[in-house]
Amino acid sequence: MEKSKKLNEILVKIFQNRDTWSIDAVKLAEKIPINEKYPSHIVRKIESKVNKINKNYALKIDLSVRRPRRGKAILTFKKI
Repeated sequence: MEKSKKLNEILVKIFQNRDTWSIDAVKLAEKIPINEKYPSHIVRKIESKVNKINKNYALKIDLSVRRPRRGKAILTFKKI
């Protein structure tokens, strides 16, 4: 399954009950799966997947990235 489609399915399920969702980048990469090890690489891939979702699917989302410390990234998805 294409990774942006898998991410879209995860987000559709999550946004049934809420409008905002935060998750550690590495944990999300395991769910999709994305074969990247470092949060910075994962974030880049997720950003491209979000752009593809916004262009090709009904769900429109905004992605923000918080880096609380080196080697850690928290992704926050907000339904538009």
